[in-house]
Amino acid sequence: MQAMKSLTVLLLLLAGLFISSCSNELDLTAEYEEVTVVYGVFDTANTTQYIRVMKGFLDPETNALEQAQNPDSIYYPANLIVRITERESNVTTELRRVDGDTLNPPIEKPEGVFASSPNILYAYRREVKKGNNYDLYIENPNSGKIIKSSTPVLGPYSITYPPSFIDQFKIPFYTNSRGLEISWNSPRYGKTYDVQIGFNYLEWGINENKSDAVEKTVRYTTAIGLTSNTTNGGESMAYNLEGDAFFSRLSGLISEDASVNRAATNTPFDIRINAGEEELYRYILVNNTLANDITQLNAKPEYTNIENGIGLFSSKASVVRNGIMLSQSSLDSLSCGQFTRNLNFEGACN
Repeated sequence: MQAMKSLTVLLLLLAGLFISSCSNELDLTAEYEEVTVVYGVFDTANTTQYIRVMKGFLDPETNALEQAQNPDSIYYPANLIVRITERESNVTTELRRVDGDTLNPPIEKPEGVFASSPNILYAYRREVKKGNNYDLYIENPNSGKIIKSSTPVLGPYSITYPPSFIDQFKIPFYTNSRGLEISWNSPRYGKTYDVQIGFNYLEWGINENKSDAVEKTVRYTTAIGLTSNTTNGGESMAYNLEGDAFFSRLSGLISEDASVNRAATNTPFDIRINAGEEELYRYILVNNTLANDITQLNAKPEYTNIENGIGLFSSKASVVRNGIMLSQSSLDSLSCGQFTRNLNFEGACN
């Protein structure tokens, strides 16, 4: 029964925060022991950064599910001190305690067994500078407990191919083509990369005019967990997207519908490269390994970069290349190809 309680608390943390206990020395079955759970990933694309700070513990006298539904059991009092110091400027900012449900737009908390409201977060409303380092300091005045962490913010980087300066560049996607080699330079502090593709198209009823068409977009991730050799930045990275893979994916994302016509927009293709800092890479690597191994259900994940607590403080960034055209052969394959011929894209076959 005691082991079951320990596993229950661990699963509550996993379900509610997507983060887990990360210390082999942590005994969740001990008589009331408070564990500080921290999750924050800085992104220079955001004007405000949010950090979640919660409590995880086991009280032998109280049912774990009941604890999870009590906001006082999972959140610290309002006097909790949360600060960020930008190391390069030595400027320290005290973060404001906010309810994510009241923000515009609201910040949603993952559904699960935890109390749905309030949704307490700590807001850092200063510019996050690329390549700079940030120290996190959390203090509980009631217990004197201090939690610390730090992260660098990813430096600048860019997509190097397809080029941004050739207005008439057209992607040679067609059935059985080698497709497109997407390349970029890694940012300083970057370690892990995902490649996302967007496709923009028009859709209108078969009894309507094309001028009445509605623009739609489908997006998907075509590569996950690519890694650079170092975190020094400036490394040439590449991923090849084949024509068959592109059209096959579109066929799974766009439903066949005989009542509509479709057409690619003039610039239908876009690329997003998401980059993650090394601590984020390690965190995902360890937690995914454990999540995919059924023999590890009773184990506590091995990785955290939170001193005197558990969780993650790291950074990520994205770069985008929009407005890319497709070659005529690619448009022909969209209309006539084996994967997408039944999607009613205009062209020689329809």
